[in-house]
Amino acid sequence: MRHVLLIAILALGAVSACSRNAHDADERTAIARRYQKGCDGGDAVACFNLGNAHTYGRGVAQDRAKAAQLYRRACDERVARACLNLGFAYDVGNGVSQDSAKAMQLWQKACDGGDAGGCFNL
Repeated sequence: MRHVLLIAILALGAVSACSRNAHDADERTAIARRYQKGCDGGDAVACFNLGNAHTYGRGVAQDRAKAAQLYRRACDERVARACLNLGFAYDVGNGVSQDSAKAMQLWQKACDGGDAGGCFNL
């Protein structure tokens, strides 16, 4: 009887965990949709956040080329952290051709925009 009870408790825990994971995925997808809507409306910070979602595949398909495009858009609108992330992309060639000189330019732009990470990477 103890074994049956233990198995039932473990099964309920697994169902609960699956349910939480599905809820978390739905929530990330909804958040990504809001970022998309904001970005489409000209909100550069939403473009940056959507770039992060594409970088890590949170709520959207992982697409580092799309992430780089979104970081470029936000960086052009003076979102310093987007310049930092785009610099990382160029430094290692994630979604763009590897270009260390371009990475340095972007990190300089991030640093000039007040992002300490950009200054550190220089």
